[in-house]
Amino acid sequence: MPVSPDKAYRLLKAFGMLEFQLKQTSEFFQTKTPKPPIWKVFKIGSFEIDVRLSALPAPAPVPVVDVDWNKVDRAVARLGQAFVALVPLPTQRKLLAPPRNRPKRERIEFDQTGRPRATYQPVNLPHNDAEALVVAMRRVRNNLFHGGKEDPLEETYFGEDNDWAVAAADVADALLDLLDRQLLRPVQAP
Repeated sequence: MPVSPDKAYRLLKAFGMLEFQLKQTSEFFQTKTPKPPIWKVFKIGSFEIDVRLSALPAPAPVPVVDVDWNKVDRAVARLGQAFVALVPLPTQRKLLAPPRNRPKRERIEFDQTGRPRATYQPVNLPHNDAEALVVAMRRVRNNLFHGGKEDPLEETYFGEDNDWAVAAADVADALLDLLDRQLLRPVQAP
């Protein structure tokens, strides 16, 4: 996803601030305990080292905090058009334009030999406009910071990436505004 440095930095800054604030709000985070490390046999020259047989115990997993985006999505969906109105009109048009299936998402497909490979496919956004804006924002952020989602030779919408980055930053700014004013409230899961 080729984005100019100033647009990429604006999105990185806004999204980083958003995640930080959401993690400071206990209603919008979840704790995860990472899986223990996978112990392997390492071969160095003629030496084999079985880490499982090592005298060192496996490190204890440390719980980590992560944003619970499902809770954020429900809270924003409840706000509905009140949230959408906080987002600039050009951003609404960009992110909610038909067919409402962009940005693409990574999917795993298996080739003829059964080997998995990453592909990037259109996936529909939620029907609720407010929730769709937040989901699209996250997809843009993921596509930008976890690698491009289009082969440059196959890019269908050439030259739009700066617009997507600006739109995603606008949505993050609207969420930050709600958090600053303490207007984003969690909704209990159904």
